[in-house]
Amino acid sequence: MNYNSFSILVFIIALLSIGCSNQKNKKLSDGKLPTVEINGMKIADLDPYLLVPVDVKLSQLTENIRIIPLETNPESLLSGSVDFQIGEKYIIARNRTGEGVFQFTIDGSFIRKIIATGSAPDEFPGMPILCLAEKEDLLLAITFRSDHIYLYSLSSGSFLGSFNKPLLDPGESLYECRYLGDSLVLVSYNKLSVNEKTANKCGLKIKTLDGKLIWEKGFDYGSRMILSISDINQLLGSNISLLSTGNTDEYIIQIEDQDTVYSLDIGTYSLRPKLLKRFEKIKVGGFPVSSAVPDCGIEEQEFASVNGYQLKHYIHVNDVADDRIYASYERFFILYDDNTKQAYRIVNYENDFLGFSQNLEQHMEITAPGDIPHNLPVLSKPDGKLVEIYEALHFLDYATRALENPELDPLARKRLQDITGKVIETSNPILLIGDMKENVDL
Repeated sequence: MNYNSFSILVFIIALLSIGCSNQKNKKLSDGKLPTVEINGMKIADLDPYLLVPVDVKLSQLTENIRIIPLETNPESLLSGSVDFQIGEKYIIARNRTGEGVFQFTIDGSFIRKIIATGSAPDEFPGMPILCLAEKEDLLLAITFRSDHIYLYSLSSGSFLGSFNKPLLDPGESLYECRYLGDSLVLVSYNKLSVNEKTANKCGLKIKTLDGKLIWEKGFDYGSRMILSISDINQLLGSNISLLSTGNTDEYIIQIEDQDTVYSLDIGTYSLRPKLLKRFEKIKVGGFPVSSAVPDCGIEEQEFASVNGYQLKHYIHVNDVADDRIYASYERFFILYDDNTKQAYRIVNYENDFLGFSQNLEQHMEITAPGDIPHNLPVLSKPDGKLVEIYEALHFLDYATRALENPELDPLARKRLQDITGKVIETSNPILLIGDMKENVDL
């Protein structure tokens, strides 16, 4: 081949490469995801590193927005780490430090401490795993080992009794529970002591409250917990989140650190692949890593899919210091639309209701995966209300900076002035609650 022929060939290859690159970029320029075929079904293939970066405002995602400062008094004081379940009438707050479970109205008024934890006869032993079932006027509290289920009335706060038939087998630990009605519960579990050859490292069960098994499905899915500073390399069963949808017969099965997301039809007890999420970038011994090591992905729990939309929160650990105490990371805040099989990486998020904004392209530092704070929207448990949660101290800091902005929207300014006059640094958290829009226009 002479020099001219070789030059022409190189030029043609370059043109083809540019064409393929442009075609790939064109596929993603509108957020449209590629698809893959699994068991004869075409499903979307989501890689966060290929997503279109967009700027998004809260008003584009949600409507019927309310700011709820939770009432603070000596009986309702929430200290330490708290998680919430948001219904139509009630807000349930659980202190992760084991100080009990508190019940508020949906406007933030304190009702009662509905569950006290401790060793007394009328107290719950340990930190409960909760299941809010407003339609049945029930709050279920289940022990970590699932050997006892306690029932409480939401309207009266009274203890209704317990079941001592375990939902799980020995060696299985409860991760999440959803009440299906008619005394049926859907539970996900993992195993804390597994090895590569363990057949079922995690799974799902549908059982009656008195322990009768209706259906189950096990998975060979696990993740490695690696803590070099303690010389720990342990294989654990993967955590399985149960995402509610608008269809009472459908739950989305989101398995931490695993690519395949499933849809579960509880009417037919059938599972089908729904989505691939290519979050994991590193494996050790064939299993993904769920702790802060270089090039690791850390997924945060999801609770619901609303109108076909999911809000995904994902951390990519870039590097870890030699002392293993500090790690640098980047945050991925992803909107996935199952209706159109599109997805977007939100890099600038503005809460235009209050005048807050966040740039998510900054690289951050953490001391542990559990120390990664954010005030971004989530679709909450159990029914998918769009919620932002602010510790009072952080909220006041955000508000101070927003109020210093001379271009702040007058309505947002008035809202902030009203709220900041009602809270202090030690107040209970402030919740922003809204409804996910039926159609999100980006």
